Amino acid sequence: MEESSAVTVDAVDGSDAPERSEVEGFTLQRRLIRLGYLLINRRDADLHAHGLTASQSGTLLYFASHPGSSCRDLSAKMEVTHQAVQKTMSKLRDRGLLETRVCAGDAREREVFATAAGERMARELEGNGTDAGRVAFSRLTSDERRRLADMVDRMVAALEDVDALEDSGTTASDDSMKPVRC
Repeated sequence: MEESSAVTVDAVDGSDAPERSEVEGFTLQRRLIRLGYLLINRRDADLHAHGLTASQSGTLLYFASHPGSSCRDLSAKMEVTHQAVQKTMSKLRDRGLLETRVCAGDAREREVFATAAGERMARELEGNGTDAGRVAFSRLTSDERRRLADMVDRMVAALEDVDALEDSGTTASDDSMKPVRC
């Protein structure tokens, strides 16, 4: 007899679902999306209180933790255009949260740094994010958090593998992740 590919999880959506139910991929995906929405809404409320957008927050946090990096570094990491990073950085510079300096090795390049005010705001954002994570994961043991982190990493890797295959013009079969030419 074949093993079921379903995962058993507790019902968390407040529905009339049984206390424990088998969850197929689509239903579990919907629950993960709901969790994502809850986390995003909490984050957005915090960012609104700081007068930031999500992209501004990401940009500030990046340069606070990678001082001296360039726009090119961030645009490659976030997979966005150089122009999008420039626009976001301009707003953060206008608010006194970022500053640029000419690169000592190449006068054409600019290094980006968080100002003292930017550093303070980055610490506040990280602290609030840590608090949100603490609330979200408060009902999990440290072992469950480690297992969840491992599962999330594997899920992200699987999706990135599929994306890479699609970008290269190949596709994954249902039975394996081996590339197959279309």
